[in-house]
Amino acid sequence: MLRISTIISENMNQYDLIQSIAELSDQLNLLLNGKHILIRMHTEDKKFTIFQKSIEKRIAPASTVKIFLLDALLKNNIDNYTFLKVEKDDMTKGSGYNLKVGEEYYAIDLIKNLMIASSNTSARVLRKKLEKVIGVNYFEYINQNFENFNLINEHGLGHKYQYVTLKGLIKFLDEKVDDQKFKSYLNYETHSFSSKLGHIVDIKNTYEFFDKK
Repeated sequence: MLRISTIISENMNQYDLIQSIAELSDQLNLLLNGKHILIRMHTEDKKFTIFQKSIEKRIAPASTVKIFLLDALLKNNIDNYTFLKVEKDDMTKGSGYNLKVGEEYYAIDLIKNLMIASSNTSARVLRKKLEKVIGVNYFEYINQNFENFNLINEHGLGHKYQYVTLKGLIKFLDEKVDDQKFKSYLNYETHSFSSKLGHIVDIKNTYEFFDKK
């Protein structure tokens, strides 16, 4: 357990606030041993960094890339109740390997499968649908909107040329903290759905840290 002695209050004057943040940063530097760390503080009218470490270095994003796909789907108002067909080349092993070739599923069910079961296959199907809607290559669409990003795939499986940086994530994370629609898709714990022809899929999220408010 981390023990922090510094107290930060919204009633502090600017000088005391700066001093307290400096003290907090020193304590965090001693306590945190991760290679890449970014801690942001949000107040009612300000958002700022209180601790950072190696935020410009490239890191492998793994399944974190799926939140960028989710955000793009929501921003472009994909029809949740259109059926999307799983093709043979969509099948991607790894997490959430629970769909069948040739079956058609509602987009909303694939989105929930993406976020709950971290389905790699759902990611591919949804990415292809999104490209038809926006009319451009998905990876160009994502990479041009982030600083020092290079996404190669939509599911996060390892690729030597795929990377992100914490610095490039700051704007995105600051926006998503207050995006209730986006956050609602992160709070699903279980979901059951079926394909157009009746293939039943039951999924469950094993994480326990979600905000259920």
